[in-house]
Amino acid sequence: MGDTIFTPKGKPMYRAGDILVVDDEVNIADLINEVLSEEGYTIRQAHNGSSALAQIQAGVPGLILLDLSMPDMAGTTLLRHIRDSGLTDVPVVIMTAGANALGDLIAQGASGLLAKPFDLEDLVRCVAHHVPSARIV
Repeated sequence: MGDTIFTPKGKPMYRAGDILVVDDEVNIADLINEVLSEEGYTIRQAHNGSSALAQIQAGVPGLILLDLSMPDMAGTTLLRHIRDSGLTDVPVVIMTAGANALGDLIAQGASGLLAKPFDLEDLVRCVAHHVPSARIV
């Protein structure tokens, strides 16, 4: 878990099985951490956009689960920062309780949508879909 994958130029691209959960609701982030850790993933948490950017700079995750509504930086703003930084291959799944149009989020760079409240099995399936080779079997 967490093996660094390298690009042809030898620069780290992402860490397989390393998932960054970005949600200002600590209880939601903790629940995701608990469930996905049991599935064999390595979980890092950030509770605001600035912290998420620092976490990404410290090590690019294999998947980002991103809450859309956060007080300091909207999820769409953080998504734009992530994509503008050149991280176009890292899947970013938007988590939202709102009725956002998936097409609009995909156009902004999202890889998928996980509607809140979500079923824990849906969470596990979503993560496995976006990082299937990273899961411990």
